[in-house]
Amino acid sequence: PLANNARSRNCSPHNRKQKEMLSSQRSCSKTVRGLDFKDRMKKVDKTNLIDQYLLWDSLSSKEENAMLQNFNTQPEPITREERLEWNRQYQDICLGSDAFIPFRDNIDRANRSNIKHVVETGGSLRTEHIVEACNDYGMTLTHTGIRSFLH
Repeated sequence: PLANNARSRNCSPHNRKQKEMLSSQRSCSKTVRGLDFKDRMKKVDKTNLIDQYLLWDSLSSKEENAMLQNFNTQPEPITREERLEWNRQYQDICLGSDAFIPFRDNIDRANRSNIKHVVETGGSLRTEHIVEACNDYGMTLTHTGIRSFLH
């Protein structure tokens, strides 16, 4: 359902795309804290690796091999069942963006992390696809009408 106001309960927009999947990272934080990344990795690269780690069971063998090259010690995979059980503990998780959410697959991915509320600026060329995806998953979508991220 599309909401027209800029306020939704339990929602706090993040200011970087890489943080949009923070809810997924939090959901397995104990396991994530034990990941042994290669030295001198950038924060954004670690964030992307954590997301891959949490979705390990859906990676292709090529993606898995590329991911594992970035760890000093190979981590134990988290199973789909473990991830789903942990995610079920959390309700009303919000995904926020200070710019547009550009593609439907962003919402598809958010659904896999138990996201229930989406906050974004709205008004992009693909907004109808984002609205449709949110409706498909029963997510609340809030358009702020304010774009904080500028090129």
